[in-house]
Amino acid sequence: MIAHLRTHIEAEDTGCLASTDEFGIPLQIYLLGGSLVAAHAGDDTHALLRILLKRSWIEEAQLHDYKDQAAFSPIYDVLLQDGESMRLREAFYDRFRENLCRFLEAKAKPSFEPLEAVMIPNIQLSHETEALVKEAASLLERTHKTRNENGLQLVQVGARPPLSLAEKKLIRLLNGPTPLQALVRQSPFESFQSWDLLSDMLERNVLGFVAKKPDTPKASTEPEAIDNRQPKAAPRLSKNEAVEKIKVLNEVTSAFHQASDHAAGPGAGRAQLRLLLDGSPRQFALLFNGLALENNGQVDTSELVQRLRKRIGPERRSLLNAGVRDLIQRTLSMADESLEAPQMNALLEQISGQESRLGW
Repeated sequence: MIAHLRTHIEAEDTGCLASTDEFGIPLQIYLLGGSLVAAHAGDDTHALLRILLKRSWIEEAQLHDYKDQAAFSPIYDVLLQDGESMRLREAFYDRFRENLCRFLEAKAKPSFEPLEAVMIPNIQLSHETEALVKEAASLLERTHKTRNENGLQLVQVGARPPLSLAEKKLIRLLNGPTPLQALVRQSPFESFQSWDLLSDMLERNVLGFVAKKPDTPKASTEPEAIDNRQPKAAPRLSKNEAVEKIKVLNEVTSAFHQASDHAAGPGAGRAQLRLLLDGSPRQFALLFNGLALENNGQVDTSELVQRLRKRIGPERRSLLNAGVRDLIQRTLSMADESLEAPQMNALLEQISGQESRLGW
């Protein structure tokens, strides 16, 4: 995606580059004579109000009032009606940078609409375009592993103290071992900024991963070394085990379906789940693309088991585990973007313990 953006920057174009993120949320990048001046997304209203509330910069009562007004005017204009402040400047710039990162991470092919001028809210001019794009690309690269491979892993307080006020705020969110993704959802910062902070905290041992307990005690050090070189293959996945794992997935999808319908009206949950299933990463497309959905948001267990049987026996366990975890993670990420804090908290409480029930 960065190549598309740089092409228009180098051509000194004026216009809008549009794409969508993995959840189908619209993203727009605005250029003025090749300078990046704005970055909007379809969920700006929810995201800005969430951040302002998390930082205690608005009250709960204000949130509902602003949300009602944003149905008729851009959220940026609504928030500025009482005048500009340093807090709004900070929140608006953070949102601008977050949307730029989301655009660079997007996989959907962008379209470009030439414009004579750019007349939209949240114009940002206090940066150098090329430096900002490089910074965003670097952030995506250095947080890639944490976001995509370690997001569901449990972390705890590490050996070294936090250095900045932002790190201290994230540390205070810990109440025992906590998944990284849960910290991002609870963070008072934008998503990519939170991942960047957490990645750095892990590297400096301000945070540490919680070690998984072995299933059986070690008999001796020598057999352990042999096992590390030649790990035993996992037992083949039985149909009953597969059904139990899919049951865990369905607990999450049905809870999300119900919460989304309650928040945005009937049909919202199903539409979002359809996007999640059909937008699965390539390695899980066999399992989820086009998979039937029940009326309550659960996936068709029988069809998913049949699809799984198309893979050779030894691969089925790891494929189903990885696919279910990926879909759950993306479902919770979409929930965090679309649900208000009380609804999100209720959803998390409803599905608590899903990781342990999924097993290995």
